Amino acid sequence: MNQHKQNDIQHLVLLLVVLSLVACSGQIQPPVPAQSVRTLKTLGGGTIAVDELEATIFQIMAKANVAGLSVAVINDGQIAYTHAFGNRDKAAGSPFDTQTVTGAASLSKTVFAYLVMLLAEEGIIDLDKPLYEYLSKPLPEYPNYADLVGDDRYKQVTARMVLDHSTGFPNWRSFEPDQRLKFLFTPGTQYSYSGEGFALLQMVVEEATGHDLETLARQKVFEPLDMTRTSYVWQKAFEGDVAQAHDQYGRTQRLLQLALRRSKPDAAGSMVTTAGDYARFLTAILNATGQRKTTMDEMLRPQIAISSEQMFGPGAWQQSNKYQPIGLAWGLGWGLFDTEQGRAFFHTGHDLGYQNYIVTYPDKGIGIVLLSNSDNFESVAAEIVRAAIGDVYTPFGWLGYAPFDPANVTPPPAEPLAVAVFALIFVSMVIAVLIVIWTRGKRRADPAFATLRARRPKGFWMGVGVASGLAFGLLLGLAFDSFVGVSGGGIALGAVMGIALGNAVGVVLERRHKGEARPLTDYEKRGRRWMIRVGVVALVPLVAAVALGVAALLLR
Repeated sequence: MNQHKQNDIQHLVLLLVVLSLVACSGQIQPPVPAQSVRTLKTLGGGTIAVDELEATIFQIMAKANVAGLSVAVINDGQIAYTHAFGNRDKAAGSPFDTQTVTGAASLSKTVFAYLVMLLAEEGIIDLDKPLYEYLSKPLPEYPNYADLVGDDRYKQVTARMVLDHSTGFPNWRSFEPDQRLKFLFTPGTQYSYSGEGFALLQMVVEEATGHDLETLARQKVFEPLDMTRTSYVWQKAFEGDVAQAHDQYGRTQRLLQLALRRSKPDAAGSMVTTAGDYARFLTAILNATGQRKTTMDEMLRPQIAISSEQMFGPGAWQQSNKYQPIGLAWGLGWGLFDTEQGRAFFHTGHDLGYQNYIVTYPDKGIGIVLLSNSDNFESVAAEIVRAAIGDVYTPFGWLGYAPFDPANVTPPPAEPLAVAVFALIFVSMVIAVLIVIWTRGKRRADPAFATLRARRPKGFWMGVGVASGLAFGLLLGLAFDSFVGVSGGGIALGAVMGIALGNAVGVVLERRHKGEARPLTDYEKRGRRWMIRVGVVALVPLVAAVALGVAALLLR
């Protein structure tokens, strides 16, 4: 017994000695909290405190009514900071978090460009080989390219021209007056941003590899870089944490989220992602070594100089030397400009309700990713990148980012759907009242008025039920409208539900008073027919508005 106790004491002493040695050795340190480093590096060699940055971003977002924003900052070539601000759904009060997926818009093109560079590295795609040579039949024989019949300039287009936006194609044929695909200039001779070029290169890549874009991107980019919240097609995993679009008035526009729910990948704009995922992609570019670094260097080498006044709009066709001093150019998938901090690469992303911007300075290992779900973000993008990384170099004027001006802030106008629904209901009710007044006038002039007045006409209780149900439904619709997130859709939903409920109640009451009802007169029958016609005409667009409301409700 004593021997056992002595052994226990020896084991306890030994354990204490071991623990003491481990504690003193310094080889095991307590975990460092994620936010223990509270400052971030800026381009000028200075720093900014995280608390100060966050307070500044909140203030900037508040003044410009930016609904939500996801931010990732890169220092020393690594992700140093990620944070989300504001709401992913302002109407519902749902916060934006670092796992919230949002529309990447044209940032999709940069990931596709990276993928094409990997395929070039593997020898699958030759950047300077005419794209038509990869296809099994002449390009104009493909339905989407039938417009090019008779114009052999398509044989000049290469992957390099697509990635540096010198194909000669318009941005999108739908923007052209005749909505036809055409060459606006000889391929390779000047810069002009084109989504059509990326659509063509995607088709070529998919035909050359035998795989669709999503499969290729997942195998070669998303999975290797641990981009678990990124995809070119909608994933079920994204449900429940997706950013809703918001207009310039801060109103939630849930139906615009449908643009994110693609079933087919689109290299030019279908990607959804998070700031953290996209920052991982940027760090892969910054930290490439060996052959991969050679590939990335080529991707970020100026391919074609830019001499336009602006990136989009009429200014895209106005020649200017304004940006020559900064060497504004396009590489393979990226915009480029030179600064005293070294060359920077950048890209913008713009869609209805989703606006994004990224810029990275490889020589400094500093960059920033900004993903927003607001039509107001671009007006304050310059302020945010200046505060976060000290970037005062981005040519926001060329991008067309108009600075925020409080004088331009106006009260939100009524939304078209809401106006249409209210107008429809109002006009229908006025017509219904006029029909009732006309019918009553006819009844009062009828010699048998006293007899008719003694008994209610057939269908009376149905009319009472529908009218009461409509009134109740409109009150219900006011509550639905804010919940649904489509102004007018909730009103329509409440009205239709009220009419259906009132009709059901009317049927019950009609049956209960069946023996008391009298037959309708000819003028009452005529008035009833007109009432039914008005109801049918009103219900068709109301049901369409309800469909929009229900769709928005399902997208919450």
